[in-house]
Amino acid sequence: MHERCVVSAVALLAFGASQASGQLVIGTTTPTTSNGAAFYIDVNALTAQTLWNSAANKKVNGLAADPVSGKLYANDAARLNVWDYGSVGTAPTFIAGMYRTNDNVAFTATGVDGLAWANSNLYGVTQFGSTVYKRGIYRIATSSDGASTPHCVMTPVWLDPTGVGTVSGTLGLGGLEFNPANNLFYFTNSVDTTGSGGTYTQGIYTVDAL
Repeated sequence: MHERCVVSAVALLAFGASQASGQLVIGTTTPTTSNGAAFYIDVNALTAQTLWNSAANKKVNGLAADPVSGKLYANDAARLNVWDYGSVGTAPTFIAGMYRTNDNVAFTATGVDGLAWANSNLYGVTQFGSTVYKRGIYRIATSSDGASTPHCVMTPVWLDPTGVGTVSGTLGLGGLEFNPANNLFYFTNSVDTTGSGGTYTQGIYTVDAL
C-alpha cells in the first residue's frame, strides 16, 4: 500500500497573522507512529513543524480548515477528526464515522479522498461507489447525529455523471478544494479515458456543486 500526502492551504493556524502569507498544512497516511501525520510548513523559512504524530485512526487522507472557529478537520478513511489551532503535539479529537444514507435508516461508512471547507460547511469527495451510493462530492455533518452508532451524515451535492455510481465510472475522483472567489469546487481526476474514446484526461477539474 502506498502512502498518500495531502496538502492544504491553511492561513493563520494560531501561529500569528504575520505568518499567514503562503503557509501550508500537509498530512500523510504513514502507518508508522513515530512519524508525523500532519505538519505545518513555513514556506518562507523552509521549516516544518509536526502538528501530531501518526496513530490509530489519526492518519490524514484529507484536510480542511474552518478559520472562523479555528478548527482543522482531518479524516482517516471514514473517521472524521477535528484539531484546534495551536494545540501542537496533541492528536485531533475523533468526532464520529462518516456515513452515507438515502433514508436515515440504512447507513454505509464512507471514506473520502479529500476535504474542503465552503460556506460554513464541510465537504468531502469520494470515488467509492456502489449501486446504491454514488461517487461524488458530499456535505458532511461536523457533529454526530446521536444515533446508537454515531454518524456524521453525508449528503450528496454533486454525483459523478460518468457512471451509475459503481466503480465503473470514468472519473478517478481525488483531492478537493473550494474557491470562494468563484464558488467552484476543484477536484483531481486520476483516470485518462481518451485512449478508449472517452473525453476525460488526468488533471484538475472544476464543478459548481452548490
